[in-house]
Amino acid sequence: MGVLRRTLARERKTRVQIRMLLVRTRREIRGVRAALSRLEAQETTLSRRTRTLERRQSVARAALAARRGDFALLARTRYVLGPEARLHLLLDTLRHPGRDTRLLADFGILAAREERRLAILRSSVARLVLLLSRLRARELELASVRARKTTQLLHLAAVHAQRHALLAALEGKITRHGALLNLLLARARVLSGLLGSLDHTLQTIPWASGIPLAFPRLRGALPWPAQGRLVRVFGQPHASGVGIWHGVLIAAPRGTPVYAVAHGRVVFAGWMPYFGLLLVVNQGRGYYTIYAHESVVYRRVGDWVNTGALLGSVGRSGGARRSALYFAIRRGGRVLDPLHWLTPALPSTNG
Repeated sequence: MGVLRRTLARERKTRVQIRMLLVRTRREIRGVRAALSRLEAQETTLSRRTRTLERRQSVARAALAARRGDFALLARTRYVLGPEARLHLLLDTLRHPGRDTRLLADFGILAAREERRLAILRSSVARLVLLLSRLRARELELASVRARKTTQLLHLAAVHAQRHALLAALEGKITRHGALLNLLLARARVLSGLLGSLDHTLQTIPWASGIPLAFPRLRGALPWPAQGRLVRVFGQPHASGVGIWHGVLIAAPRGTPVYAVAHGRVVFAGWMPYFGLLLVVNQGRGYYTIYAHESVVYRRVGDWVNTGALLGSVGRSGGARRSALYFAIRRGGRVLDPLHWLTPALPSTNG
């Protein structure tokens, strides 16, 4: 149970860490979503500015084209007039000084004005082209940043889902391990309470004389209590991965005989929670042998039994999936490894 308690403590610590990571991940997700919202707002603003500049550029190009047309017409007019026409205008000035002088002056002023307007329009179009190129470059930059943020958001969402699933699985393990710990504690309390009461009762009952051999001297030489197959050993973790076995489990067909491993006195024979039909034999000097999950017991409290005496038969209880005998050895509150006490060879059965 100490292993189970440490496991539960580690799992609860891990649960706290995962919850903190989930909080951090949710905060990061909110930050990335806010950044994406700002990027979308910037992209919307840039898109509006780009459309506005494109319209202005279109107008400026149309105006430039029109001015170029006017200037081309003016240029063609000057070309058509040629030097001779201008000479005629000069000669005619002698006859009509005011009119022709004004005509020549207006013609020059118009040409200069058109030149200036064309230069202004060219400059405006060039400036608009530069602004548009900068805006489009900025749009590409924002699109790249948004793609990275979107990828980051997807990654964070996957991490969040993974951690959430891990937390859910861990919560399930903590619940199961907590229930198992409560079960093991309850089993330990039941058996310890039983052995404690037996110790108190046996203190007033004198031990019979003429015991063939003191139990401690039988270490490594005890016969096996039943024929079968050893499926669980002392110290082995439970199937859940937490908690350990405090005895051995011998799988055998239902009804397989159960025998006493040493001379002693039956001090308990009856049903106990988590153990089913249970028989406890006092071996003297504070030692007890325990036979659990039996289908029937043939001895009563107070009976003396010798080594090899029939005690009962194998059964199934405690929600077990198969019939098996649970055998344990205790000295007071200490649990002992039965494999250190039993003979090395386990008699097998084909049942």
